[in-house]
Amino acid sequence: MMAPLRRQAGMALLVTLVLIALMALMAFSGSENIRLQQRLASNDQAAQIAFQAAEAALKEAVEQILGAPQLASFCKGKANRPTIDSLATLNSDDVLQSLADHGTDVDFTVGDNNGEHLPLGTQPRYVITCVDEGAIEDYIPPQSMVEGKNETAVGEYHFFRIYAQGFGPRGQLSRVIEARYVF
Repeated sequence: MMAPLRRQAGMALLVTLVLIALMALMAFSGSENIRLQQRLASNDQAAQIAFQAAEAALKEAVEQILGAPQLASFCKGKANRPTIDSLATLNSDDVLQSLADHGTDVDFTVGDNNGEHLPLGTQPRYVITCVDEGAIEDYIPPQSMVEGKNETAVGEYHFFRIYAQGFGPRGQLSRVIEARYVF
């Protein structure tokens, strides 16, 4: 009866080693999963910061338009504002070159949990393009309007296309927002 007990003692050691190896494999797999989740969360945070920076640039561009004394002269005489004069140009997405050539940087910082400001590696930027009436498909210029018995002149409309680009904390990730406005 002694021989079977000796075989069982060796089997217990083997089962214990297999269980330890399985537990180590599960721990390694769990740590890899946690590391992947952490990278995904960091990338999402960087994308959110880039989007918020682009929104800040867009807001500053709109404030610049609204702060202009006369919208009629906003686009005229300014060499740094490109003009869109055809439907093909209006529908093209040559955004990054336009931002690089004509973009205006915006001072933007991000706050952390301690209330401190963290500067970005690359500041957000925007470019305002003036859209000519001829570039808008089926556009009919405003006519005078009759109110009661009086004819009232209708003011002209001004069309703008704004591109805003924001960057993540290290400048490796960027988001571009396009907005079209009529004033």
